Amino acid sequence: MYFPMVGEQEKILPLYLAGTGRQENQESIIRQEGFPYHQLIFVTHGAGVLEYEEKTVTLSKGCFWFIRKDTPHSYHAAAEPFTTRWVCFDGNGAEGLLQYFALPPVSVFFPRRLSLLHQQHQSLLEAAAQNAPAPFLSARLYSFLMDALSEKNAAAINDLEPLRTWICEHYAEDLTLDDIAAQADMSKYALCRAFRRDYAATPFSFLHSVRLQKAKELLVIRKDLTVREISALVGFHDPVYFGRLFRRQEGVTPNTFRHHFG
Repeated sequence: MYFPMVGEQEKILPLYLAGTGRQENQESIIRQEGFPYHQLIFVTHGAGVLEYEEKTVTLSKGCFWFIRKDTPHSYHAAAEPFTTRWVCFDGNGAEGLLQYFALPPVSVFFPRRLSLLHQQHQSLLEAAAQNAPAPFLSARLYSFLMDALSEKNAAAINDLEPLRTWICEHYAEDLTLDDIAAQADMSKYALCRAFRRDYAATPFSFLHSVRLQKAKELLVIRKDLTVREISALVGFHDPVYFGRLFRRQEGVTPNTFRHHFG
C-alpha cells in the first residue's frame, strides 16, 4: 500500500491520489460511516461480498466496484484468496468526473478491457512506490479512472450506439422524435428514458449538438457560405433559432466564432 503526501498544494489538483495498493488476502472491511475518499476497487483472484443500503452483491474475479466517499458499506471474502487492487482519490474535479459518468453512491460493473486496466493500475502503483510527483500521479490516476469508468456503461451505451451513428449520418434531414424512435424500434418515451439514462441528454439535444458541431466545421472551412446557408445545411430551417442555440452553447454568435477561427 502507498499513501502519497497530500498537502494543501496537492488538493488544488483536479484529481489527487490519496492511496493505492494491492491486497493479497483482503481483510473484512466495515465502514458504517463511509470512507473519506472515493474508492475504485477490483478483484483479481477469489471472490467477495459487498453490502450497502441493505443490498448484497457478489464480487467475482474481474469485478470492479466504485464507492463514493462517506457512503456506508462493508465487504469481505467469500472465496480465498480474495485479492483486490484499489485506488482512493478526491480533488476539485472529482465530483464533475463522477457526474459525467452518472455514478450512484455504489456501482458494480465488469469492464471488458481488464488486462489494460490491470496494467494501468500497476503503473500507477509503481509510480506511487517511487514517490512520483503529485501531478504525474494525478495524470496516471485520471487515465485509469477514465478508462475504467468508461467501461461501466459500455453495454448500455452499445445498445444505443447504432442509433447515435444513424443520427450523425442523417442530422441534416428534417428529423422528428417519431423518426428517431422508429429507427430505434422504441417508443418515444422509452427512447427518451434510455438517452437520459446513458447520456444525460434527450435525443433532440444530442441531434442539436451534432448539428452545431457540423456548423462549426462549416463556419471555418466554407467561408463562401453565409450563416443562413450553413444553418440550413446542418438541418436548422430557422436561422434565428440556430443563432440562439449556437450562442447558448458556444457563448458567441456564429459570425464571431468564424472570426475567431478564421
